[in-house]
Amino acid sequence: MKSVVFSFLALLFTGTDFSAKADACDSLEVVYFGFNPFHDYELVVYVHNTNTVDFFSYPGFKLLNANGDTVATETVNFFGIGEYSAHRLLTSLTDIQPGEVFNGTLLLYTGFYDSLVCTFPVSQVLIPSTGCTYFTVYSSDFNGTVEQPVNWEVTDAQGNVVFSGIHDYAADTFYYNSPVCLENGCYQLTLTASSPLEGMVQAGVNFLAFNIDTYLHMDSGATSASFTFGVYECDSVNSVAEYEGIDFRLFPNPASTQITLITPIKEQTNFVVYDMSCRRLCKGSFLQNTTIVTTDFAKGVYFIELISKEGIGRQRFIQQ
Repeated sequence: MKSVVFSFLALLFTGTDFSAKADACDSLEVVYFGFNPFHDYELVVYVHNTNTVDFFSYPGFKLLNANGDTVATETVNFFGIGEYSAHRLLTSLTDIQPGEVFNGTLLLYTGFYDSLVCTFPVSQVLIPSTGCTYFTVYSSDFNGTVEQPVNWEVTDAQGNVVFSGIHDYAADTFYYNSPVCLENGCYQLTLTASSPLEGMVQAGVNFLAFNIDTYLHMDSGATSASFTFGVYECDSVNSVAEYEGIDFRLFPNPASTQITLITPIKEQTNFVVYDMSCRRLCKGSFLQNTTIVTTDFAKGVYFIELISKEGIGRQRFIQQ
């Protein structure tokens, strides 16, 4: 068990150095650039804008490799860049190894890619090979009705407890953050309560000051809940944090009008669909199979979570 006290942002961004080509972008600092530790198909650009006038309206980042080929692109979904902003780029980079230096160029466009405004030369390790990455384990009293302590612990692939703590909702606190530092690998976050929960607790692991996370729900009546997640690598390089507790099929993937779910579980199974911003788009329940209409979904990557008495299962799908 470990105890850590630190300035979260200062430790997280130490050692990252970018400089913009254009003078107009001097106020824009790229404080983190690399793979999302939870998802192997996504790069994250975290920027700090000190300019109170220029908000870079409708920004979009692109990444070029040393040959000038586009290898990552952001779907524009912000009105502008405020003081701090996290941007997610879907990437075709699949062979980057931990510790490998990537050389290329990061471009910032505005106006839905109408104007190129900033150019950032990149010579950067995208996946750390040594040391640990800083996260926060958080939990929140979802409905404001939980009045009891909830214990949490993070265990590694060998079942060793590497961090643990208590979030006490009997103390009229609705939200907790606990810092942790995790090396690359597979982990499990587990919540336990001494008696059945009255209300619901949402908990998870945050990266980049609450902008990138993976999470679970501990529902009313439960005494425990857990999920597994990977930090950059979990049986493979920069693995996605998907928990295979429930085995289910999802097709077609990519989808255009609908997806079908099939599971061998012979009891009611609940499902929730989330977008990349972790917004809940739809939910429901079914017995063994169901079809979800996706015609109203914008093009992009989505996650579907299945919950039953046998556990939790997650997969991602692409809407074309």
